[in-house]
Amino acid sequence: MTTDNIQQLIDRYFDGATTLAEEQMLYAYFASDDVDEAHLPLREMFRDMAAVSAPVSVSVSSTRSTSVHAPVPVGKPDAVRRIWSAAAAIAAFVVLIAGISVNAHAQKMAYLDALYKGSYMIVDGKRIDDIGAIHRHLDSTLAVADDIEQEALNQPDVQQAVVDLLNSYSDPEAQRAIQKALNQ
Repeated sequence: MTTDNIQQLIDRYFDGATTLAEEQMLYAYFASDDVDEAHLPLREMFRDMAAVSAPVSVSVSSTRSTSVHAPVPVGKPDAVRRIWSAAAAIAAFVVLIAGISVNAHAQKMAYLDALYKGSYMIVDGKRIDDIGAIHRHLDSTLAVADDIEQEALNQPDVQQAVVDLLNSYSDPEAQRAIQKALNQ
């Protein structure tokens, strides 16, 4: 085939007007080592397209009038399609889960906002109305309180005071009740 014939096939290919046999001829041409310099930018695209098309051997003549017999690379369109379908399904699943999670969080925040409408707190002399910010401050404060409690319980004086308190009761039931209250 001549360069003009190849260019016509390329133009028809991009217009969607080529037959399967013509496409196979293009694939074979671009798979050969005798591709015209003007067509080199399209080489990788046509090689990729050939990898996912049905295998056919086609004879193509280049601009130098040599004949090239190149088998078109064998692709596995069903396997490729399955891989893309699986990837699309996974992506859809991730988007669905993310959407559900965002929606659940928005519903929770709307519920809390309605429940505590008008609630506020003063932090460092500033009024905070945002329920999310209030919850963050409360969580932070509770975490600090838990740390202080754990530190206090690990002090030898506190531990001795607990032992003394438990020993001051002779009734085992009372000791268990006190122990339970301290563990909460």
